[in-house]
Amino acid sequence: MYFYTTSDKIVIVFYCRSLADDMKISWIEYWDFLGCAVDLRQPEGLSKLEDYIMKLEQDLKNTSGDTKQHSDESVVSSALCSLDRQRD
Repeated sequence: MYFYTTSDKIVIVFYCRSLADDMKISWIEYWDFLGCAVDLRQPEGLSKLEDYIMKLEQDLKNTSGDTKQHSDESVVSSALCSLDRQRD
């Protein structure tokens, strides 16, 4: 039995995404953290991602009690780490 590593999955997704582009068909992926399937390269998908990051930022600010404690960079970094953990 063959088990795919994360890097294998990335290569497969990249290949399939490229193939879909070549064949002029849409490509969407299910993202657990968004709760839906979207193409993050399209405006609708980017909008959903931005909404998620803004909600995450607001949640971080609310839990910290001090809105100046978290810089924009740390919020984005936290969001990206969260995305990476959920993707695996």
